[in-house]
Amino acid sequence: MATRKRSKAVKPRKTQRARRESARKDTRTETQCVVLYPSDVGKRWNRAPPTIWRMERDGRLPARDFFIGGRPVGWRLATILTAERGPAPGAGSPPAPIERAESAHAA
Repeated sequence: MATRKRSKAVKPRKTQRARRESARKDTRTETQCVVLYPSDVGKRWNRAPPTIWRMERDGRLPARDFFIGGRPVGWRLATILTAERGPAPGAGSPPAPIERAESAHAA
């Protein structure tokens, strides 16, 4: 009688959903993960792209701190939230805080 070889126990593969959920688990906070591009900041403050560019140039908006391929392309959400709050006490006389535009359809 011929003996059959037993196959090794195979670890079950994760489903696609399980892989996605495990990839989402991140130790960083939400404000560290979110990136705002100039168009997002323009929508947030109800400003046109040239105005956002001028605000960057004049120092009323912090320097971009998110880089792709070595080029600055946007801001982390925490950076924009700090700009909206204004300067820290005793930090000299930097520009006034940026007021966020209210949407027309907000209740």
